[in-house]
Amino acid sequence: MVQPAPDPGPPRRALTRRVRRRLSSHPARRRQVTRTPANRGKLIARKRPRLVPIRDRIVLAELNHPGVGYWRDLQHALREDDGRLAQELAAIRDHAELPDQISVIRTFDILVWTTGKQARQTDSLLLDE
Repeated sequence: MVQPAPDPGPPRRALTRRVRRRLSSHPARRRQVTRTPANRGKLIARKRPRLVPIRDRIVLAELNHPGVGYWRDLQHALREDDGRLAQELAAIRDHAELPDQISVIRTFDILVWTTGKQARQTDSLLLDE
């Protein structure tokens, strides 16, 4: 039985604080886009694609997740059942002929975000009719 990973929250929070301090210490880098937690998270996820998943309102809504513990829950899901979900995501990545540099976490991000975005567009079109 695979044990869940320890909560990676504190190291991620430390990384978030470092990014926030660095951005605020350089006026040229200070932009409105980096001031929201979601955008800071996306920046960190872009810099560490094998470590940090993207967490925004589309992803959380699609997964029906409250947001608290998201990182830990995703790590657990990727490891349970001998890594079955991670293996399936790697197979999807290979089938799509994406390079191995695209991590399993990023493959998950792409699938969930795209599905969620399409679902919201469809819902919007249905509401407009």
